[in-house]
Amino acid sequence: MEMANDSMKYSKSLSKEARKKEMRKITSENQEILRRIQHAEPTYDHMAWAEDARRHESYMKNMCELPIAIGPLSVAREAEQSMRGTGAAASGKPAIQYE
Repeated sequence: MEMANDSMKYSKSLSKEARKKEMRKITSENQEILRRIQHAEPTYDHMAWAEDARRHESYMKNMCELPIAIGPLSVAREAEQSMRGTGAAASGKPAIQYE
């Protein structure tokens, strides 16, 4: 029993310094990756997406017999047309809504 206590008292990790060195290396690599991510320019162009959505909606309107409502832009246009007395809401035609 006494020997077990002595071995616990003097036991040290043989790889403690190696683990610390590896941890410092990983931390510095992670910081470098984070810096590159934070300074990277975005690759998504939300303006091009919005223009593409408008063009797609225009194509859909050209293909459909009945007016369709797609997203908030169509809802706003539909409300505007109903206030002016034109459009599907004013004419009594049902509007198809896709989600």
